[in-house]
Amino acid sequence: MLLATGFNLLLLVAMVIHFSYPQVVVFSMYVTWLVLQATGNNLVLGVAAAIASSILFNLISAPIFQKIMRNRGEVDINTTMVVSMGIGMIITDILSHSFNHGFPGPSLRSSWARGPS
Repeated sequence: MLLATGFNLLLLVAMVIHFSYPQVVVFSMYVTWLVLQATGNNLVLGVAAAIASSILFNLISAPIFQKIMRNRGEVDINTTMVVSMGIGMIITDILSHSFNHGFPGPSLRSSWARGPS
């Protein structure tokens, strides 16, 4: 529901079809997971890390979309869609190689996946 709301807001307010939005959410979840592991499952710091990482990533990617719209003089939905899909592919590749050593699925090396000792 939150992803659908985010897509709707981006389309209606910014007139951008941002297909990399789910990858940004997954990126924020990975950052949260790392912070939770580093801090001994401190939920407040985990939530703060998720919010901060998603805001930071969107602040980094926003100028790309603004430059596209400024060059065209109007909103070009097709161009923003292609750029957002490219950003999503880059995020997916970075996450795959950083956390899963090139494998597309979730890593089973985590202590959470092993269960209780």
